[in-house]
Amino acid sequence: MLSFLRYGDRFRKQRRMMQKAFNSQAVVSFRELQTKNIKSFLLGLLDQPGNVKNLTNRYAFVVILSIMKR
Repeated sequence: MLSFLRYGDRFRKQRRMMQKAFNSQAVVSFRELQTKNIKSFLLGLLDQPGNVKNLTNRYAFVVILSIMKR
């Protein structure tokens, strides 16, 4: 949503929240989550090598959703 907001108080508030959630130190906390899910992705790839697109989309969706739930 940040990219659709006009510059102003609301934009600055949203940007501040994004910076807090995704700064270089905060991103380190996502490593365990990514590692857990990449294992599932790779096992799925071994079972279904022709299904790369769907597995990639699922991996991205699960990681993003998990981060948002925090």
